[in-house]
Amino acid sequence: MGTLALAAGAQATVDQGRMLFLVRYIGADYADAVQNGVVVQQQEYDEVLRFSREVMQQYDAAPGRVGDVALGLAALERLIVERAPEQEVVDRTRVLIPALAASLGVPAEAPAARDAARGAALYASECARCHGAAGDGNGDEAASFTPRPPSPRDARAARWSVEQIYGAVTYGVDGTAMASYRDAYDEAQRWDVAAYTAKLAADATAMPEPENDAGLSLALQMQEAFTRIAARAQPSVVGVTSFVADPEWTLERLTAERGMAWIQAHTEELRYPGYRKHRAGSGFLVSDDGYVLTADHVIRDEQGEVAPLVSIELRDGRHAKARVAGAEPTIDLGVLHLVELTDPKERNVAPLATGDSEGIQVGSWVIAVGDPPGADVTYSVGTLAARPERQCYQEELSRTLLQTSVPVAPESQGGPLLDIQGRAIGVTVQRPGGLDLSGSGNGDSRYALPMNLALNIYEALKVAQSDRSPWIGVSVLELASARRRLGTQARSVDFPRTGVYIDDVFEPSPASRAGVRPGDFLVALGTHRVLSVADFQKWLYLGGIGSDVDVELFRGGKAVKHRLRIEARPKEATTR
Repeated sequence: MGTLALAAGAQATVDQGRMLFLVRYIGADYADAVQNGVVVQQQEYDEVLRFSREVMQQYDAAPGRVGDVALGLAALERLIVERAPEQEVVDRTRVLIPALAASLGVPAEAPAARDAARGAALYASECARCHGAAGDGNGDEAASFTPRPPSPRDARAARWSVEQIYGAVTYGVDGTAMASYRDAYDEAQRWDVAAYTAKLAADATAMPEPENDAGLSLALQMQEAFTRIAARAQPSVVGVTSFVADPEWTLERLTAERGMAWIQAHTEELRYPGYRKHRAGSGFLVSDDGYVLTADHVIRDEQGEVAPLVSIELRDGRHAKARVAGAEPTIDLGVLHLVELTDPKERNVAPLATGDSEGIQVGSWVIAVGDPPGADVTYSVGTLAARPERQCYQEELSRTLLQTSVPVAPESQGGPLLDIQGRAIGVTVQRPGGLDLSGSGNGDSRYALPMNLALNIYEALKVAQSDRSPWIGVSVLELASARRRLGTQARSVDFPRTGVYIDDVFEPSPASRAGVRPGDFLVALGTHRVLSVADFQKWLYLGGIGSDVDVELFRGGKAVKHRLRIEARPKEATTR
């Protein structure tokens, strides 16, 4: 919430903190004012409407106001006026709070360290006389107030956050018995009592753990684990939208094609003049310097070319243009780089932790997370159905991917697949053979690109800046995999100490024209030794399309060299 001490010159910061408090208050109390489109508590309804207008007026006068935040505040007021469903208002405030905090330059979350004993003492001396010693709302002075002071045991207490309670203690609530304590206590004391009150509310509304019900207890522990993962991972997941050039894409054309429409509802489609929204998906931040992984098909136009404009929407509602740093259509991997919000402090989003995709086993928990542009967020829990059987995707892509029990919708594809520790172990992609660039999409997918493979290609793409698949026309296996594939025949094969086994050659291709055969071993590509399939893939990208390279083979116990040219993968070279 930032420093809210009342020192000279701090009044602007106090006003900023009050704006955040009022948005939180709306999110927590709107459900008590409106239910199923009907005002059930007129006083509460008038209050949230008044607060929304106050925040808009203050924000319009704030220095450095952000257009997206101003539009979001206007949309919040419209939802209240229209008596929208409670969840729509709650979702809007959740998106607005971090965006508003970022634009005002103040933290959105409470400081971590708190003095529980001091918080309890302050509650007993100041709050208990109204709210009750145990938070029952039965303090000695409670009956003298209309409306009565809320109790932490009320149903709505489950919606109270420490930050909201701190705001009430600091600023008070106009028109109620809740007074401001900012002159009576310093900032640390106000956080202490807010944390204690929030704990009272949490303890009062928590489900008591049934005795002797080990199954339910375990289920609740799992539920809490999934909740923690969601809270930790979702801020790093972003919405990705590609746009195509269309100089005639205007509000007039949009309304003519779709009939009369609300202008604000189509803000996203009209965000960039001269560009029309083409396709939407998800992605996630993987580095402090602003790189994002997504699905390649999300950033391609109808002709299969990289879209001329790609925009990223952060979880707090901010939008930023992204540069396509590289793309790999064969495996459906896109690499974006934020050309706006390049400063990590300005971006205020941490990269997602990554895990070892080789270590996950069939039956392990997996979580697919997506954040399509707009208010939608997807979070689906399932299990791993199949591990990759090979590392090379040149011929058999489906055997290179993770398969899960979780169906991922098109606009969530490109998001992370997490393990039970919340680490990204994959990138959700379209199913193999179904990369549909027509714009219609091909439905849900249960596939994910393993993180180890994705990161290997991502690092190469950052350097190569390529958006096509480099190709020489061979499919390769690790030496250990080749021994297993050959079985007893492996005894008669002279294996090199290092390299990869060529198990198939495409005809025609650079490799077949150069004389490369199935059964050869590739030990070097250009000047680089090939120690693994990952090495082969890396040096292929870094060599680059159009480059002539020497390939060193091991055949029949002897070294053989050929020269060939790395080409772009032809459309005819489909994968299975």
